[in-house]
Parts: sequence; C-alpha cells; structure tokens
Amino acid sequence: MTVAFLLAPVIAVAYESPNSEPATTMPMQPVVASNMKTKQGISMTGDVDYDFAVKLRTHHQMALTMSQAQLKNGKDASIRDLANKIIAAQRKEIRVLDHWIAAHDKARTQ
Repeated sequence: MTVAFLLAPVIAVAYESPNSEPATTMPMQPVVASNMKTKQGISMTGDVDYDFAVKLRTHHQMALTMSQAQLKNGKDASIRDLANKIIAAQRKEIRVLDHWIAAHDKARTQ
C-alpha cells in the first residue's frame, strides 16, 4: 500500500501529455486511481504469507488492468508487445496465487 502512495506522483507525471494536459485526462489515470483505492481496502491479517499472497495478487491484477488499458489506448508496437507479455505472465501468476489463497484461506478459518 505504501508503494502505491509513493508511486502515485510518479505515475501521474509519467502520463502527462506532451502538451501539458493534466494527468487526470489521460486514459491510464483512472485505471491507476481505481486500483490504488482497491489496494487501500485490503486489511492485513497478521499472517505474513497470506497477506503477501493477497497483496501480490492485487498488484498483479493492477499490472493486468494497466496492460489491458495500454492495448486499448496505446500506439507504440514495442510497448503493446510488452503489455501482451505482461498479460500472459500475470494471468499465470494470478492463477497460482488464487490457488494458494483458496487453500490457505480455508485453513485460516478452520
């Protein structure tokens, strides 16, 4: 969560347009803001392994969402290629994390 707050100004600057339009008018800004709000709502359980998996899953989901927004709005072929690779990799890791979280969430509630 702290990383999201620290990166917010960097992300905003990175998405400012060359003609100095505010970052809020750029297509990626709503994606980043929405995901930061989602991350803020995740509370820590005290189980380091479980908390890591849940937070990392959210982080991977943000990368997936941002990559999808890039494909929708981006023009640069090399960045679009990177976005496609990120989507494939993050989906695999999200499946692994989902499996682990499901198995360990049941163990936590018993």
